[in-house]
Amino acid sequence: MLSALMLPIFSVNASGKKDDKKSVGKKELREERRKEQHRKDSVSYVMAVRAVKSDSWVFSATSVTATGGPNVVVQPNVNFIKVDGKEMTFQTSTGFGGGPNNLGGITVRANVRDKVVSSDKHGDTTCSFRFSGTAINGKISITIPRNSSYAYAYINFDNGRALSMNGQVVPMAKAKMSVGSYVN
Repeated sequence: MLSALMLPIFSVNASGKKDDKKSVGKKELREERRKEQHRKDSVSYVMAVRAVKSDSWVFSATSVTATGGPNVVVQPNVNFIKVDGKEMTFQTSTGFGGGPNNLGGITVRANVRDKVVSSDKHGDTTCSFRFSGTAINGKISITIPRNSSYAYAYINFDNGRALSMNGQVVPMAKAKMSVGSYVN
């Protein structure tokens, strides 16, 4: 009879230990996921920097902010800056049709010049260059934070307007784009 009374006490203690192991397991799992994401971001960062240095990359924007305007979430496949050698394509679009590029926005080409790629003391990489075309002229600065898969672009057009974009820099081969009709 005594052993029958003691059995529930031992099973409660055993289940309590099982819950402790489960919570430790969740913490370890969460930490492992964080480490895996950090490794992926580090690889994405290295690939992005290599692509920028090789002049074959795409900045796919996930949000766009015009000077004094709201931050607008956009589709990355139709809002991008593409650099292929000394040629740049800039496209911004709502993705709903219409507009000069038939995607609800504009698609223009320009030539890249005066490109500078540098890293600061924190390991962030910045690519700056001037662009000139028949429809647009200005300067672009793209910053890729160290060990991050995200980037920030600032475009200063020669007509006094500016545009900020948040997104990701990827090698040309990995980019998914829908290019509209060119204005120029």
